[in-house]
Amino acid sequence: MYNKFMAMYGSHTGSEVFFMVRGNYFNPKTVGCIRNNIERYDWGKAIAKEAIDKANILVGYGKSYWWTLPTPNDLARSATPGHINSGCPVCGDENFLKHSNRGWINHIVGNQWKVQCKNCNNIFPSNDFKSYYQSGLDQRGIFQRNLADPAYLVNTMYPDKDPNYFVDDGYGYVDETGNRWSFIAYYNHYGLWANWDDDGIDGGLILSGAKKLSEAYVYAGDIIYAQYCLLLLYKVALIYPEMDLNVYMRLPGRPYRNTDGFSLQGKATGRICESILARNLCMAADAVMPVLRTHKEAVESFFKEFALVSTQEIEETIVDGFLRQVFIGVQNGSIGGNEGMYQSALAIAAVCMGECEESKKWLDWLFADGELVVTRDPVRVRIEHKTGGNLFSILHNKVNGDGFGNECSPTYNRIWLVELSRIADILSKYPGMEGSEYDLNEHPKMKKMYRSYPAIIMDQDYIPKNGDTGKTGNPMKVFTEGFAQKILLNGYKATGDKSILKYYNICYPESKSGQFGFLELEDPQGTADLLQRVYYEELLNDKSHNQTDYGDAFLRQSVPAGCNIHMYYGRTKGHGHMDKMNFEIIANKLNCTPDLGYPEHAEQFPKRYEWTSHTISHNTVTVNESAQNQTECAGNPLGFEDDEIVKYIEVDDPSVYDQTDVYHRAVCMIETSSGKAYFVDLFRVSGGDTHEISFHGGEGTVDINGVDLVSQSKGTLQGEDVAFGERKERKSVMFDYALGRGNGYHYLYDVQKSENTVDHTELTYRLTDTWSQRVGLKGQPYLKAIFLTETHRTVIAKGEPPVNKIGNPPYLYYYLGKRKGSNLKSNFVSVYEPYIDQSDIQSVEKVPFLGMEDEFVAVCVKVLLTDGTTDYLFHSTDDNMKLRTSNGLAFKGRLGFVRFKGDKVLHAFMSNAVHIKVNQHVILNSKTPCIKGQVTDLQRLSDPMNFIELQLNEDNMQKSVESLKGKYIYIDGDQPGNACFEIRDIKPVANGSFRIMIDETPIRGYKNGINRKDGFIYRFNEGAAFSIPLSNSFDSTFEGSLT
Repeated sequence: MYNKFMAMYGSHTGSEVFFMVRGNYFNPKTVGCIRNNIERYDWGKAIAKEAIDKANILVGYGKSYWWTLPTPNDLARSATPGHINSGCPVCGDENFLKHSNRGWINHIVGNQWKVQCKNCNNIFPSNDFKSYYQSGLDQRGIFQRNLADPAYLVNTMYPDKDPNYFVDDGYGYVDETGNRWSFIAYYNHYGLWANWDDDGIDGGLILSGAKKLSEAYVYAGDIIYAQYCLLLLYKVALIYPEMDLNVYMRLPGRPYRNTDGFSLQGKATGRICESILARNLCMAADAVMPVLRTHKEAVESFFKEFALVSTQEIEETIVDGFLRQVFIGVQNGSIGGNEGMYQSALAIAAVCMGECEESKKWLDWLFADGELVVTRDPVRVRIEHKTGGNLFSILHNKVNGDGFGNECSPTYNRIWLVELSRIADILSKYPGMEGSEYDLNEHPKMKKMYRSYPAIIMDQDYIPKNGDTGKTGNPMKVFTEGFAQKILLNGYKATGDKSILKYYNICYPESKSGQFGFLELEDPQGTADLLQRVYYEELLNDKSHNQTDYGDAFLRQSVPAGCNIHMYYGRTKGHGHMDKMNFEIIANKLNCTPDLGYPEHAEQFPKRYEWTSHTISHNTVTVNESAQNQTECAGNPLGFEDDEIVKYIEVDDPSVYDQTDVYHRAVCMIETSSGKAYFVDLFRVSGGDTHEISFHGGEGTVDINGVDLVSQSKGTLQGEDVAFGERKERKSVMFDYALGRGNGYHYLYDVQKSENTVDHTELTYRLTDTWSQRVGLKGQPYLKAIFLTETHRTVIAKGEPPVNKIGNPPYLYYYLGKRKGSNLKSNFVSVYEPYIDQSDIQSVEKVPFLGMEDEFVAVCVKVLLTDGTTDYLFHSTDDNMKLRTSNGLAFKGRLGFVRFKGDKVLHAFMSNAVHIKVNQHVILNSKTPCIKGQVTDLQRLSDPMNFIELQLNEDNMQKSVESLKGKYIYIDGDQPGNACFEIRDIKPVANGSFRIMIDETPIRGYKNGINRKDGFIYRFNEGAAFSIPLSNSFDSTFEGSLT
């Protein structure tokens, strides 16, 4: 590809690298568009004013401030003040309980080298580190520890304490418990180099300062902002090549916490945050470096107080000391992060360099298939080398058919979309990219990524809280920042998919009135008109949907504030929780059964692994009192339906436990009226000696009926002598991988339990509107949960959501129903109903089948509603078994449902079934419950148009294949994951075969992992058997008595 670039664009000699025309991202067309929007629109003026006002504050700090601001590697950096306790050394946990991870104020005005606790207002360190730092500055304004005066390393703030009290020399203060408090390292990271708020100016001033000063120059054209930004970039470039966080991260016990992903790599910050720092500094360089050419004398005069350098020397220093260091850093792993993050940093470095042989080499590396080579080192512990940026490999091997990366968490997958879209946007400014192989927006997987998020929205406001995502039960828009508007609009431009615009209107309702949050918009009024037209069309996601490759099924009512449920059966690796088959019920504007969400810290702390991400804290089943295995692929869907009344998902994945051969959940949503529904849950597990179903509702109180519970006086479910969070086997405050996750019982407290066998337990949660979503709506929300399976122990206890996520409920009530036995088989049958004020359910029971005592294979659930309606739901894992009840109902097949009012059938539905009968009278009948056949061909290339060709076994289906649109095909695959697809269209082709169109690619990835030249492997292959379950339903006037 490198030679192809040379042929396409020609080449420049090395001498032409310097004084090339910079401003390639912020080129004249882009800058003209930005300034036009500032001139014409109030929202543009507001964006510009905010940036310029901040830049004016920064300019007011003076040149000396910025010249001495960047710190060398001689001073440590840390993302938290305490390496064990993330609270405060004085007020303890109150700090992060009230303020989460934002509990500290950095005194950056005047660069005071002080941090202040937001809770108790104490200031640290106690010594005058500012004077210590200034005493150590050499003639270039760079800190040298050997020059610094140790007289400043004494407590001057707390005279009643000893001289060493909270003194920090840059390496931290170690208290009497052995905890290191790294006040200066924290200040150095979040006060000076980078914090996560790159739009503010109250910290991370090297990053945010460069960003705001360069933005102000682009918006206003005043070179004073460019001069200050160039001064900062030049000073950073003097020290950046020597920045190496490994010096601190390799120390025993990780005394400094950083976003390194446990790789021990980074430069100014941990390598994940470093990619953000590098990208922003490159973007700033692109914006201001044209001034080196247009205002040569003014820049040299501005610099002469600190350095007698020419503009060419300034440019050479920034190019050598920073831009080129980005390429070195992404290769050696010191600049890294989630997929797309380090690649976007290198992309903007290349664009900033301009069109030359060197930048083209970087771009070729970005797309090249490469590998990560890791070697052990006696000093550095770990040395990395990447041989390619793998952008094509990432799209083919790691982005699944539904457009998500290999993360469970929607918010972490958001990073993939944001960064890959950012790369596409950046590279569009490099000559010749549009329409080339490197034009990411033309890649089928990129188009799929743009379309991924609208598909997972429930009731306009909620996303699934899979893995480390958000807070406990809060609604989330995912996209809220102004720059993300550009991503969604670019996604619509690339795909033409209106669902993206509908989702845009949910995230940014002001835009349809002409208010936007980013300035590089070429036609604001035309965009507003387009959004306005889409706004008045149908709701986003009014139908159920199964994302089979990501592994999440959504059952929806097509009304606002109605009932919805999603069941996650995807990978549990990658910021995941051990919660395959977990579900959340979204109803009446609340998340009624919320996942706990993001842990206190995504670090190696026990609570994260032993509770927040443990199976026991989720609405699923644990086996042998242990957490599920981590899995890398979605489970195997077995059925999915979206009937008017009955909606259904069924999945199996026994790989989640080594002991199980069945781990199988079927969930049905049964509509009772518009906006109202209940759920029937059938969870089968085979293998192991204990099965324990765990369930919790949202914040609120709970009433329990059907079991007499005894309160435990103290301790946790692990024992009265075991305190909350305590694990006696644990030898360290950190999570012990060798010890494992345990059973999670030590995080369940205020325990009530019964050791008696029960077979009917009913809970009623009186739900609190934790996140104020029902403002203006009448009535009290409740959630009823009825458990119909015999259990040998029942527990009600409190479980704690992450405590440092502001707004999280203090606790949730958990129900645990435990079964015991050798090589156990269980079918946990449960019914859930969210409702307002009054339940629609009068009673629930299981109806036995004649001549059959085993409930594992087949079950019938009877639900009597308060209006006199009676529902019967059948489910069997043996499609050929004939089932009869004592009151005259008969069923054969997978799923069946019939609703009576008196003796009248109101509705009947069946999927993959032969018949439903009442006293020998046929209500529903099907000669072909399921179409079967073989795959004869498939789309073997990466293409937006994906197809499968089929040979059907059923001759009688030739004339009714159109009815298969919207159905799902289940193909026997021979690769990890499943081969299940929604049929979008079907047409006859030659030789009596049919071609179905699908929305997901059949490609699983590269054949050999990283080299696309060897071709692809597929989710299934030619000759594979398939099945397409069919459904039948009707509203009937049949009347006949049940015996």
